[in-house]
Amino acid sequence: MAAKLSELRGRVYDALAEFPSEGFFTTIEIDRAINEGMLAVAMALRPLEGEAGLPFSVGQESAPKPPDVIHIFEAHTDQTVLKPVTLMHLANLDPAWRSRPNGVPEYWYEFANNIYVWPRPASPTTVTIMYSKRPQKLANDDDLSPYDEELDNLVVLYAVWSAALKDASSQEMINRANAYMQKYNAMLQMLATMRARDMNRPVGKIRVDRSVAS
Repeated sequence: MAAKLSELRGRVYDALAEFPSEGFFTTIEIDRAINEGMLAVAMALRPLEGEAGLPFSVGQESAPKPPDVIHIFEAHTDQTVLKPVTLMHLANLDPAWRSRPNGVPEYWYEFANNIYVWPRPASPTTVTIMYSKRPQKLANDDDLSPYDEELDNLVVLYAVWSAALKDASSQEMINRANAYMQKYNAMLQMLATMRARDMNRPVGKIRVDRSVAS
């Protein structure tokens, strides 16, 4: 069962050995740390997937990328799977590619938050992208985590580490932050390896390298 924001917040407070009524860690700070953890997990493991159809009119070369995209792993039309390409690669393929007539799109690339296709379509075309996506921000107590229990555990570890950094003057908090960072990195490494193997698809950055000097 998906965890509520209020439940995740309670787990973070418990790990910090703090109570909301004490006022040192505000609920706003804890919720921010939880949402940071949600995004960190999404960036590292790419567990959430999305799909969007981007309409292209005749001669249109680009369309806005959905704002929740982390990584696009496939783009296709009704006719073909488009090949990812860079501008340098396009120039090597065809030095005159910018002046070529419209045709059937074969390639796609990203630039400045847009998705480009080449050749530009000679008829109205929908390019469907499959991608890993960002989680929605949790704002209300009853908002549900998009993750399973295993990933929620990872979010809590990250959130405790992030929140504990607030009190860098306390040796106890420094030790607690470093301990939770180590737990987070160990679990993240294990899950990243498992998911990359199971999905046969690369994941993102899988380590947080920041520690607190004691």
